[in-house]
Amino acid sequence: MMKTLLLDLDGTMYRGTQIIESAKALIDQCVEKGVPYLFLTNNSMRTRQENALHMEKMGYEHIKPQQFYNSAMASAQYAAKHFKQRKA
Repeated sequence: MMKTLLLDLDGTMYRGTQIIESAKALIDQCVEKGVPYLFLTNNSMRTRQENALHMEKMGYEHIKPQQFYNSAMASAQYAAKHFKQRKA
């Protein structure tokens, strides 16, 4: 059974604008071995595209915007599911 890694961003993959080299090595191994991964963050200040670009600028490769899921997305999904008569 294939598992998906769920990874936090700031402090795990990078610190501010500084890449964490061991985290890059992990992503490189995931790509090499075909292990799926997603990035979770409670910071909703950046869009998915901005998060991907931020990581690419630090040196990460194979990063796609659809691999990011933030707290605003989770809140909207929850509201849409539990408050059907309202829009989120």
